[in-house]
Amino acid sequence: MKKRAGFFVGIVAVVAIAVIAAIAVVDGREISHDKPVVKIGVSLPLSGQFVFASDGMRAVIAVFQEDLAKRSDLKNRYEFILEDNAWNSRNILAAANKLLRADRVDAVIYFGSIVGRITAPLASGAGIVNMGVCVSEIGIADGDLSFMITTTPEDEAKLLASKIKHKYKNIAIVGMNESSAIKTVEAIFEEFYEGQYKQYIVNQDERDFRAIVRQIRNQGPDALVIILYSPTLDIFIRQLREGGMGYVPLYSTHFFSAIADFSVLEGAQFAGIAGMRSDLYDRVFARTHGKAHDLCTGYIYDGAALLVAAFENAGGKSAAGYLRQLKKFDGPALGKATQSGRGFFTVPPVWHVIKNGKPVAKE
Repeated sequence: MKKRAGFFVGIVAVVAIAVIAAIAVVDGREISHDKPVVKIGVSLPLSGQFVFASDGMRAVIAVFQEDLAKRSDLKNRYEFILEDNAWNSRNILAAANKLLRADRVDAVIYFGSIVGRITAPLASGAGIVNMGVCVSEIGIADGDLSFMITTTPEDEAKLLASKIKHKYKNIAIVGMNESSAIKTVEAIFEEFYEGQYKQYIVNQDERDFRAIVRQIRNQGPDALVIILYSPTLDIFIRQLREGGMGYVPLYSTHFFSAIADFSVLEGAQFAGIAGMRSDLYDRVFARTHGKAHDLCTGYIYDGAALLVAAFENAGGKSAAGYLRQLKKFDGPALGKATQSGRGFFTVPPVWHVIKNGKPVAKE
């Protein structure tokens, strides 16, 4: 009898240890680890052209994970796997293949159109739901498994045009020639801008703008709309001022959001992407010791929140069906987003003025 009693005591002890091992303590609360694991891959430019924004992008994923850990209502556990795509085609492809083939993720989040052109079709082909953030090419979301949360170039351009069409009679537009987003902006200007304007087209790798600056000076515009990404934007602004055009008011859309040093554009105004809720940003800012850039951090947070909502309410391949029927989403970071049924959730643009080296949102 003693042997049998000892045997049962041993079994109870093993079971107790197994139960304890399956439980984690978060903020003093016990969280079971026997839930299904959903792996979400995140393809971000942590080096390369947008390296200045990498600290903020890393931090917002960490803040999102902290917020998930505080929830006791989740059916799944969520693991986030970050991959650096360096904002070039070779690394974008490598990052996508690693997430899809090696890590075997259940969903993918990516930033930007250039990444979406490669990542979205690969993920869809593998049967994986994918979520783009801050994507200007809406057609990337055409697949059944492809979604995005963004502020559209059309909405930005409408807001920009509404701000300047009664203020200036003669404007100049300087834009890149390889972006479909820029073509959209130009089309909107043709419809909404009532004054006269002249377009100047440049290449993204162009570095000498002195001839264009002379042409602009001869035109004598009342204002200048610039549709260039950094580092081309920084170089153009410097040469514009060296050419005696520093007095011209500067305007843009989201392109001014993607500059490392906002002080270069002091006083400029733009219709751009929305900033994340201040308390969330404060936590991101604290994690980076004051170095966080706010480029698309709110969209990354709400894109992750959309995927979690989909897997919690549907799961697996049904997650895409849940997202497709979701017409409105009250994002924790950005607020209300709406979906037209084509797979993209839109957030209204916000008018900004760059003051003291920082973009300040204006009503």
